[in-house]
Amino acid sequence: MAYPQPSSKFTIPDTGAFTFSDGVQYQKFDDALDEWMLIEKKLKYLPVIYSSEMIEYQHNYLRGNTEIVHNISIVLFHDKKPCGIWPLFFIPRDVHNPIYSYDKKILPPLLVQSLNKTSVKKIIKNCYQFLQEFIEKFPGAQWNTQEIYAEQYGLSEWQIRGRNEGFSCDMEHGLYIDLSLSIDLIKSQLRRRFRSQVQPEKYGWTLHVDDFGDEARWGEFISLHFNAAGRKTKSDQAWEAQFGLIKKKKAIFIFSLNHEGKMVGGALFNYTRDECIYGSAAYSRDLYDSPVTHPIMYMAINKMKMLGVRWLSIGRSQYRDSQLGIKANDIAGFKEGFSTHHFAIYLLSKTFN
Repeated sequence: MAYPQPSSKFTIPDTGAFTFSDGVQYQKFDDALDEWMLIEKKLKYLPVIYSSEMIEYQHNYLRGNTEIVHNISIVLFHDKKPCGIWPLFFIPRDVHNPIYSYDKKILPPLLVQSLNKTSVKKIIKNCYQFLQEFIEKFPGAQWNTQEIYAEQYGLSEWQIRGRNEGFSCDMEHGLYIDLSLSIDLIKSQLRRRFRSQVQPEKYGWTLHVDDFGDEARWGEFISLHFNAAGRKTKSDQAWEAQFGLIKKKKAIFIFSLNHEGKMVGGALFNYTRDECIYGSAAYSRDLYDSPVTHPIMYMAINKMKMLGVRWLSIGRSQYRDSQLGIKANDIAGFKEGFSTHHFAIYLLSKTFN
């Protein structure tokens, strides 16, 4: 099957077209999966959110929550050479955030290291111009963008352009575990009380790792998640897509059983060669005051080290606030107690009237 060639005319369903300039072209994700994966191999650091498998999962997840969603993720070309990947989704009915990459935020394109500074400026300028033209079609829409950790230091061209365009800036703290450290050093840096709580046998639990796709155990986890949340939080299609990631060796599922063989906790960890993220998790409500999460996280650290992954992202740090509630503060404390590094995550935003 012959796929369309790279083009400078970026056409979006029901919104018109934007024309890239300065030698910038694109191909749609579905037409350029080989190029997307080729760029993944060339990148210095591949965050999970930019992986082709996560793009496909996100599309499935969003389709389960809204009637219409378009995957408009693209491979970027400069001077006819593939040079970057950009995850994007268009949700027409979301008038406030009609376009985003992940969690209602637009991520910048991830570009290969071999590009010179002039080329990077041209590509980022075109991406900003496209987004501005697109979002202006939705009066009152918010442009929220953030740049996640990708082993880049200092302000990027994406951040600098946002500053120059008059975007407001806020900051969050990303929590990470440095997996290049020895397991003994990581354990020594855990919050003091956590060090004894990572041993499941103390509580009569046994840990298990599913890295091939155990359908029966995954079904138990879905039921546990429903009982813990009190409602269905994902479509059947999204759950199936997550299970598919395990079978593709792009995620592992770690779960804990009590002495009766009943699942009392579990978590899915998505990963690339460079990064792992703490994804879906559920734990028995009866064990809220027990450290059921701790052995699972510690096992994930060990497994990711064995796979040669460099960083484990465990979420965002939150300022302790009585308005957040006990549970939210406990979750924040759990994540901070495991992290070895805090990285600044800059949030840029602008509203188009």
